[in-house]
Amino acid sequence: MNVEAIKKQLLKQYPGVNIKENADDKGVVIEIVGEIDRKLVGSNRDVAVVVTDSSVEHTHDIITEEYEILKGSLRVFRNGQPTNLGIGDKIIIEPGTNHYVVGDETWFYCYSVPDWFPGDYHPVEKAS
Repeated sequence: MNVEAIKKQLLKQYPGVNIKENADDKGVVIEIVGEIDRKLVGSNRDVAVVVTDSSVEHTHDIITEEYEILKGSLRVFRNGQPTNLGIGDKIIIEPGTNHYVVGDETWFYCYSVPDWFPGDYHPVEKAS
């Protein structure tokens, strides 16, 4: 993933974006999350633009997420079941659903209801 080029593009396309990098256990950036002003995309929901190669499997107790693919393709796993998405496709992830994604510098909007907050992000423990 070309992290610096993606960050530059996010800053240009979404003024005021708050960029966060998520890395795997080896320190490699696998996901860039840009928290943006919902007015920039005409949304009444909390929204982030995400650029991802993959994400950590996790769940939420309260938040419902909706992904809308902007660029590339994305494989979304919900409770182990894969769904393939392309540009313009959307998917809803209900609270209590274990989920993760696999892409290739895939861009998507992640809408959250209620607004996303870190205390509702719970990584799924892997059985050893």
